[in-house]
Amino acid sequence: MLDDRRPLADETSTGIASLGTGAHIGVVEGQKLTDIQRAGLRDFRKMRGYFGAIHVSQDGQSYQHFVDCHNLDKVKTAAKTGCELFSDGSPCVIAAVSGPDGMAFDSAAVRGLGLWALRDFARHQKRQVSSTYGADPVATSAQQEY
Repeated sequence: MLDDRRPLADETSTGIASLGTGAHIGVVEGQKLTDIQRAGLRDFRKMRGYFGAIHVSQDGQSYQHFVDCHNLDKVKTAAKTGCELFSDGSPCVIAAVSGPDGMAFDSAAVRGLGLWALRDFARHQKRQVSSTYGADPVATSAQQEY
């Protein structure tokens, strides 16, 4: 029988860390952005989630951002790969990253439940009814809800 007085899962049993509900963005200083890329950065800021990254092409024509991944290194790679798909060979560089409050942006291998997934998990947990079945699957790389 489910004990509804304690969380369904915690970091010790799942290996997934909950890093809190505050998010902040670090922008690379001195990175020149075109109007198109500044618009992409504004959209990235509005998403208010972590972990996230935005890469921009050096020719100023493209950018790609991803938000709410569970791993900082993976989201950086995803944003760079996406940018390079549309950059017509122009190299892509990181312009900004988002992370939980208190995270140093030069941290390596930072992992934890993405902010959107954390919020969804908390919302679903509140709706859980004792002695009933339920599931809230979380993808290993990013928030995916169906």
